[in-house]
Amino acid sequence: MKENIRFCLLAAVILALVVATYSNHFYNDFQFDDYHTIVYNVYIRDIRNIPLFFMDSTTFSSNPPNQSYRPLLSATLAIDYFLGNGLESTFIFHLTTFIFFILQGFMMYLLFIKIFDNADKNPANPYIALLSVAWYMLHPAGADTINYIIQRGESLSTFFIILAFVLFIYSPFARKWHLYLLPVAAGAFIKPMAGIFAPLFFMYLLLFEKKSWGHFFKTALPAFIFVPALMLFIRSMDPPTWAPGGASLFNYVITQPYVLLLYFTTFFLPIRLSVDTDLYPFYTMADIRFIGGTVFLVLLIAVAIISLRNKNFRPLAFGIFWFLLSLIPTSLIPLSEVMNSHRMFLPFVGLSLGIGWSISLGIRKLASI
Repeated sequence: MKENIRFCLLAAVILALVVATYSNHFYNDFQFDDYHTIVYNVYIRDIRNIPLFFMDSTTFSSNPPNQSYRPLLSATLAIDYFLGNGLESTFIFHLTTFIFFILQGFMMYLLFIKIFDNADKNPANPYIALLSVAWYMLHPAGADTINYIIQRGESLSTFFIILAFVLFIYSPFARKWHLYLLPVAAGAFIKPMAGIFAPLFFMYLLLFEKKSWGHFFKTALPAFIFVPALMLFIRSMDPPTWAPGGASLFNYVITQPYVLLLYFTTFFLPIRLSVDTDLYPFYTMADIRFIGGTVFLVLLIAVAIISLRNKNFRPLAFGIFWFLLSLIPTSLIPLSEVMNSHRMFLPFVGLSLGIGWSISLGIRKLASI
């Protein structure tokens, strides 16, 4: 009983800290892409246009190159526009994003505790899971996504990816009837990056639920049929005017190992956060930054593979693979910016899980000496 009270008090303190941290953001003004998707977008001014969002992707933005199929994201903006009586105040827009952020933290806890218990059931696991979630929720890198209204696409799609995992793990009914794929569809209709659920799901099954290869492939197959079909449908709905904004694919891709290194170090030392990083694509593979980033990437993958061999270290392996896999879409599609703070939002879920667990193992080891 006392243990439950302590846990609830800690959870309440963390929640209060998160609310206090973001307490001054609820009236922040529109920024950057908010203008062509919200301020100048006439379609979100009437909630009766919500069905239209699912039929016409040009309704997403007033700027043709930025028009893509994100109907559920536009629907949330239209609802907020209606509830907030227009654009006089940004409060409702920020409140919606923040509520989903808090719900995401709760879902992350449910996911983390199940994975930790699978690796090594221990009375301290609830606290480890809670503190790992707190690290994520209070991390400065998340501020860009939560403060930037249109980037709720990043946060809401992340929420639905985690919700899909929670439904699969905790609900036999959702597992039997594959209802855990519904949040994946919702997330993809907010931002297509939710399709990364399929490889993340593959890694989860491989590490934590592989009873036999037959059972493994039978369980994974529905996601690998549904998600690609969903991605093809979404791509077919994008208008021909849509453009990712980047130039040379080669120059963009050879920059990404270094970008991954910057993202990884930011998790531990968030001192380079900026909405404009001034980082440009590399011109050659002889660039020392490409070499350093590639060495880092190889070493990180090696750590993940080595961690696979020990059940106690599998949360670390899963966290690293989550970090790497969730960065694949923005690493292979040449976007106008080679890196952005909001791209760390989903990958840092994996790092919070893996690093939080690893630190706890280190503390236990020191305590036993």
